[in-house]
Amino acid sequence: MIKTKITSLVIGLILGAGLGLYGNIDDDVMAAKTDSQTTKTVKQAKSLSQQYQYKEAKSVLSGHKGTTVDHLKKSINKQQSKLVTWDDPTKISHLFYHSLIVDPGKAFSSKQAQGYKDYMVTIDEFMPMLNQLYDNGYVLINFKDIISIDKQGKVTFKPVKLPEGKKPLIISQDDVNYYEYMKNSGFADKLVVNKHGDVKNQYTNNGQKKIGDYDMVPIIDTFIKKHPDFSYGGSKGVIAETVIMGC
Repeated sequence: MIKTKITSLVIGLILGAGLGLYGNIDDDVMAAKTDSQTTKTVKQAKSLSQQYQYKEAKSVLSGHKGTTVDHLKKSINKQQSKLVTWDDPTKISHLFYHSLIVDPGKAFSSKQAQGYKDYMVTIDEFMPMLNQLYDNGYVLINFKDIISIDKQGKVTFKPVKLPEGKKPLIISQDDVNYYEYMKNSGFADKLVVNKHGDVKNQYTNNGQKKIGDYDMVPIIDTFIKKHPDFSYGGSKGVIAETVIMGC
């Protein structure tokens, strides 16, 4: 008798599922996939809007629905309505650096000490500058954000739009090639790519090689990961190339 009841129950469940009495499993799977896609889309749109790419953020949200999406669209529209146009290139600030000094003790006791004192800054000096720039509303932009070049080579300035209180800034670094005379003087050796695909520096200290943030490129990369709103559309520093001893 018990066996018969169990058999009937199993058959009933199978028939019920087949008739859709317990919901459509395929629909549930599709709904879960849709929710997951929307979550990823919202995250991407937020990331774009954090870096002032409002048009691109709205494009990403196009075709997606939901309360979260609607709130984000309204927020983006509100931010866009209050943008300030920077249409005068003479008002855009530019800061220029050479390679950063990792170990001041070595740098300032080397043969090139006076030159380093005149033209270089240490990492310990650079980091407070970077934080101060961020705190004062500066946003990194690149040359490609503000100029266009036609087929004839004519350069035209392109205005950049930022929220009120934000100011465009270009940072450049010269001679990112680590000269021979800088070896064992408290500077990084070279740029390398670590196992995660991030650009870092190799720094050698007393024969021991270390990989980390020992110059502007990886330092700014790390800073922008923490403060994405310090960058306009992913813009970072500008590396000034040189033909001396490679680049």
